[in-house]
Amino acid sequence: PLAGAQRTICKDAEFTSLLMETFIGGDEGMPVPTIACDNDFPSVAPLPGSYEILCRTLTCIIRSKDRAGLVYAYGTLGQVHRNHENSGQIFAEGLRIADYPSFPHRGLLIDTGKRYLSLQDIRQTLKLMASVKMNVLHWHLTDDVSFSVNVKQFPRLQKGNPSPF
Repeated sequence: PLAGAQRTICKDAEFTSLLMETFIGGDEGMPVPTIACDNDFPSVAPLPGSYEILCRTLTCIIRSKDRAGLVYAYGTLGQVHRNHENSGQIFAEGLRIADYPSFPHRGLLIDTGKRYLSLQDIRQTLKLMASVKMNVLHWHLTDDVSFSVNVKQFPRLQKGNPSPF
């Protein structure tokens, strides 16, 4: 219900609607942010991914350095909303968050070449990475001596694989 309802000054309203739906969902108790995409806003750090959230009287303004900053800002708004029973009061009384990444790459290595993980586990890992604003997934799918998925149509993929398929 909230997607598309926010006022936006950004050129990409479809992207911001997707962020709203992804991180905040259709919760009617969430204030509808006014989004300002400003590449030159006075940030605490001139790094990609910088953002600032200002909330007063149930209106939130998000100012971001770039699209990554918008993603992180919406993630933060969603966390405040989900983790505080009185989030409506917090947003109404005022909130200012200025944040930026300390490092350009904040990543995780998943090695399914040596240890199989289900697609559900991979998806859960991606959600958890987003919740802590990690931005790089290095997914090691296969090793040069093995392929960890048994594909009957391509038996040569298993040649040299030490796993018991």
